[in-house]
This record gives sequence, structure tokens and C-alpha cells, in this order.
Amino acid sequence: MTDPPFDDHDDHRTIVAFHGTTAEIAGDLVDGQPFRVSSNSDDWLGSGAYFWEYAPKQAWWWASEFKRYPRPAVVGAMIRLGNCFDLLDPTNVR
Repeated sequence: MTDPPFDDHDDHRTIVAFHGTTAEIAGDLVDGQPFRVSSNSDDWLGSGAYFWEYAPKQAWWWASEFKRYPRPAVVGAMIRLGNCFDLLDPTNVR
């Protein structure tokens, strides 16, 4: 068997990601303010800023239906990945 023509563990790529939030915070982000680190009890993987990769509708659902923000919004970002824990990779799910 030959190796695939790509590195299975190369996380140094750029993705388009979406962050569900409030309209007020979205405005601050668009104006250049940094993301605030979340440290809520419902944060899935600990403190940080959470994004949905290539999924603006999921970010909208999270902000409008799950969090039920009165003025939900979604902010898009291009993110250059580094050392990542990719839950879409079956080797990480074990």
C-alpha cells in the first residue's frame, strides 16, 4: 500500500468558520475588537472562542435557537489552523 499524496495530520490550512453571537458583539468584532474567551458551564471543550467550520446555518441555529439571543448574529472568519483536535477525523474520536 502506498502513502496518500497528502499528510493526514497537516492541520496548517485555512478554513472559513462562523461564530454565533449577539448583534452587539458581532458589531464589536467587525469593528476590530478581539474575540472574548468564553468560560461558560455549557462550553463543550473548555474555555475559548467556538466556531462552526463551513456552517453559517449551524452558527445561526446556535445563537438563535440554542442560546436564544434576542438579537442573534453570525460573524464569519478565515482561520489559519495549527495544532488541532479535529473531531471529524476518526482517529481522534476513539
